[in-house]
Amino acid sequence: IEEIREKRLNVKKMGFQAGTASRKSIPKKERLINKQDLKNYGFPNEFVGRIDNIVEMNELKKGALAKILKNSELSIFRRYEAALLKEGIKLSYSLNIFSKIAEESLLLDTGARELSNTVNYVFSKIMYDVMANPGAYTKCRITARTVDDNTKYKLS
Repeated sequence: IEEIREKRLNVKKMGFQAGTASRKSIPKKERLINKQDLKNYGFPNEFVGRIDNIVEMNELKKGALAKILKNSELSIFRRYEAALLKEGIKLSYSLNIFSKIAEESLLLDTGARELSNTVNYVFSKIMYDVMANPGAYTKCRITARTVDDNTKYKLS
């Protein structure tokens, strides 16, 4: 997207003489991607003609990703917590685990989609142990270290 915008507006992100106008001096409406930009970028007219609205989303920051994990009813973290509870296991964790998962998810720059991959990694070994030994555990403790190394958890 930045490539399309830079080409049309002749504005570069870096350098002393990067373009003829600064990004702030261009009205917001002109900075948005439009259908002509998509055609110029190489999308077929048939495809572009089927697009009603073009919406640019704001990039999610670490705090927003952590909030999604912590507060969303559909949070994958909450689903794992419920699955463990269904097996009779109470999950305990430090609140900084949400920001650590968000931080790890931001490394691949795929937004909220990467949250599920990171959380799946955290819980993969835990769920294996729980399912391999049904009824053997009542507590599970995870920390921010578990995000880096999914063997760093405690089942008891």
